[in-house]
Amino acid sequence: MQFNKVLKWVLFFFPMLILTACSSSMHSDDNSSTSTLKSHEQHKVISELDNSSDKIISTMDENEYDLFQEKTLKEKFIHENKMIHFAFDDAFISEDYQKILENHAIYLRQNMNIKILIEGHADERGTPEYNIALGERRAQSVADYLQVLGVQENQVSIISYGEEKPVLLGHTEEAYAKNRRAVLVY
Repeated sequence: MQFNKVLKWVLFFFPMLILTACSSSMHSDDNSSTSTLKSHEQHKVISELDNSSDKIISTMDENEYDLFQEKTLKEKFIHENKMIHFAFDDAFISEDYQKILENHAIYLRQNMNIKILIEGHADERGTPEYNIALGERRAQSVADYLQVLGVQENQVSIISYGEEKPVLLGHTEEAYAKNRRAVLVY
């Protein structure tokens, strides 16, 4: 009985397969017009989506739109500037990175439900134990600076990887400089 069912399916689908294969090779001009039609339909849908987003934005007044743009730019800045680099054997945050951390602090104060992990890293010079401690001092330095700027203590946690996760391999000053860092992970 099972054999009969399988045989019926094979006898039904095999001719259908041959018909579809033959029809697709015989009408190649139709396929190009069909693909053009599909492409036109896709552009129409994309255009409709663009128009709907314009409608959403047009319902905002000018101040709301400016705030929306400002918030979007700040979030982009936050996500692009997550690394704080340090001098050799140091955990002091330079002035350039203080400005970046100020933006992170504003973002975290405005979004109290967001938590951040600060990873401390070191270059490969020094013992593994020393580099773990140095990475921890760097992460703690960033955490303390954020808390001074008003970020809640329960939003911030730290971890040190020491020399274990280099961002750039090598024994050059450039590699060492890139590996002396703290990374803010949202």
